[in-house]
Amino acid sequence: MTSFRNVWFAGFLGPMLLSGCGTVPDDLAKPVQVSCVYLREPISQIGKYGLLNFAWETRLERGPYIAERQDDSGTYYRAPPGGVRTIRMDDPTHTVATRDGGFYIPNDPNATPKIYDYFSVSNAPVQIPPEGMGCSDVGYTKDPATSIITVIPVVANGAAGGRPGGLIGRPSASGISPGATTRAPYGPIGGMVAVVIISAGVGNIEWSWALQDPAFVAKLKEVAANKFPVKELPPESGSR
Repeated sequence: MTSFRNVWFAGFLGPMLLSGCGTVPDDLAKPVQVSCVYLREPISQIGKYGLLNFAWETRLERGPYIAERQDDSGTYYRAPPGGVRTIRMDDPTHTVATRDGGFYIPNDPNATPKIYDYFSVSNAPVQIPPEGMGCSDVGYTKDPATSIITVIPVVANGAAGGRPGGLIGRPSASGISPGATTRAPYGPIGGMVAVVIISAGVGNIEWSWALQDPAFVAKLKEVAANKFPVKELPPESGSR
């Protein structure tokens, strides 16, 4: 009997594996000016996707979204950790997947935004920011050796507060190692091929399916139209 996991793999991961291994984050440029957009409340849409036309909810968690990468066509805004969630609506167990990622806003105002995530084979830990924590409540530090940006909460006077990297800033997909893929049972033969392909793609940026809800798209465009610069903090702010 075909298990739900195998159906999910065929309908959800299959097209992605055929399309390639995604985009290596380090191949994308970092923004010259780090900016932030704010989702005051979570937003979601429901669409039908995949070979079996399943209904999926795509949800973005509330909080500040930081411009982490850009290309010639647009900007990648990173969600809080685990802030990209998908739920298969017609699954009796209501399977939930949480991923690190965010949304992509094209430079062309007529183009449609996209959802992206960092590929992994297990759920990313979810860290929901406190209610009301917006762009003015975060700053960033940049490692001079690696240029990795770590976003941290700040208090009213602009000093660092909380745990460095606790809000946003993990450079890869939840620290998933290639070895973790060996626990995904995709079948005795096909599984071996799947593990090799998946291991090569861990941590790469993947696109989600095209957005189908005009209201969801309009909300992303509205949010992205109100971006704010993020304050750079002294390097020692992220060292404790």
